[in-house]
Amino acid sequence: MSKRTFQGVVVKASANKTVVVRVDRTVRHPRYNRVMSRSRTYPVHDEASTAKVGDRVTFVETRPLSKTKHWRLLTETSMRRTAEGKVTPHYDPKMVMQFERYPNDYELWDAYDRVIAPTLCLRGEDSDLLLPDTAEEMRKRGPSAVVVTIAGCGHAPALNVPEQFDLVRRFLNGKS
Repeated sequence: MSKRTFQGVVVKASANKTVVVRVDRTVRHPRYNRVMSRSRTYPVHDEASTAKVGDRVTFVETRPLSKTKHWRLLTETSMRRTAEGKVTPHYDPKMVMQFERYPNDYELWDAYDRVIAPTLCLRGEDSDLLLPDTAEEMRKRGPSAVVVTIAGCGHAPALNVPEQFDLVRRFLNGKS
């Protein structure tokens, strides 16, 4: 079963680990051919209680979590709210230590050259880990990766907005 994904605006965030998200859409009236706006609200699980009223969030269908709640925020593990109320990426800065201590562990071009599967490389424009030269080399060598650079993004996109979903969907459908 394909899990449905929606994007909407948080309209209520008072319940414990639950936010109410409004999804707006436009539909054409079948008889009068007029465009109409329609809205629906969804109770969405927010494990970290990070979403606030007015935040734009992406959520996905999941197993039933309660009688009415079977949706979960996609970004719940990749963001955090600062004391000033701003939302920032959330990751462990110590993960870079592996690259600093053992730089030669990642010389894997021989293994990469043996890959035969179609390969998609999504690179953040501001990545200091996957440099443009390396991405270009990935395009030329091995499986000839399709390399997409995401503007205004750090190391890697969070894949939490429809434009990024579509990149992956097109690649998987052979339309990249």
